Amino acid sequence: MNMYEKINKIRVELQGIRKTGRNNHQGFSYYELADFLPTINNLQNKYGLTDKVSFTNDSVELLIVDSAEEQEMKFTLPFIRFEKGALKMQDIQHFGALLTYYRRYLYMIAYNISEGDVIDSVNQNEYLQATIDEYKNAIDSAETIDELRNIWKKYQGRVPEQERTQHANERKAILESDKGESR
Repeated sequence: MNMYEKINKIRVELQGIRKTGRNNHQGFSYYELADFLPTINNLQNKYGLTDKVSFTNDSVELLIVDSAEEQEMKFTLPFIRFEKGALKMQDIQHFGALLTYYRRYLYMIAYNISEGDVIDSVNQNEYLQATIDEYKNAIDSAETIDELRNIWKKYQGRVPEQERTQHANERKAILESDKGESR
């Protein structure tokens, strides 16, 4: 079996891996390196492949080697040191995060691990915002604590927990205040 066939077999065996990374702020899931790297390591071992990731000032490279066939495949990305922006982390932490991201994307390219496009996450963000707005309107129209609880439960998993709880607690305080004033 040549190297291309081995890589393809690994790609097929990787199908169905689960995303465990979660961006709660923007409401989407993503692959973490740990979601697929242990499986890739086992499959490369099974098919007699090994890999090496290397970094230069200009590029990042994933080299996959089939020593039995004396073949290799290279996957390369330009190395851009993205600014950390408003992130509060030390320079070394930021550098480590960049290395992890580059490794993740190199493996995803090499093994055709697909993730939703940026366009998908934008649409997800728009959908999440629409869901949050719908939730807030429903909460604001609740007239009893029981109605508030039912709405709160209905949106569990659809609206970020912190936002869901904060808005419900604000409405609950208003309902309890109104109840106290009507006595």
